[in-house]
Amino acid sequence: MTWQLFLDDMRDPPAGDWVLTRSTEEAHYSIEVNGYPSVMSLDHDLGEHVPTGHDFLKKLIDEALDHGTTAKLVNVVLVIHPKSGSCLS
Repeated sequence: MTWQLFLDDMRDPPAGDWVLTRSTEEAHYSIEVNGYPSVMSLDHDLGEHVPTGHDFLKKLIDEALDHGTTAKLVNVVLVIHPKSGSCLS
């Protein structure tokens, strides 16, 4: 199954076939159920004192390394949302 994961506590995904998750726990569950997505769009700041999109990705890579499933991450496209108030140039 090809699918796209959108992790953000405030914003909605762009138009398209995204699975919206509001927390790293929801995102992890979506991957357990659906397998690795083809695209992951991760928010950097998910609120105070909670894991970030970066933390989620690190955990996902560590788990893949532990279980020998890193090949499934090879074709994943990652988009990191900037912090609020900043812009990409």
